[in-house]
Amino acid sequence: MKMTYHKPVLLQEAIEGLAIRPSGVYVDVTFGGGGHSQAILDQLATDGKLYAFDQDPYAQAQALSDPRFELIPSNFSN
Repeated sequence: MKMTYHKPVLLQEAIEGLAIRPSGVYVDVTFGGGGHSQAILDQLATDGKLYAFDQDPYAQAQALSDPRFELIPSNFSN
C-alpha cells in the first residue's frame, strides 16, 4: 500500500543551506516520502552519493530508483 506523504517543509532553504557539492556524500536521516532526498539527488553528479535512513515500511516503499541512492531500512540511531 502506497502512502501519500506531506510536501517537504522549507525544501529550498534546506537545499541552499547544504551548499551541495556535486561529488559529495550526503545522508538523509529521516527519508519519509523522499522529497528532500530527491532534491539532493537533483544536485549530485554521477559520482555523488546519498544514503537515507527510515525504519517505516511505508517510507521504505517510497525508495528512489537511482544508482547514487541507498535506503538503509533502519533507525538512524543505528
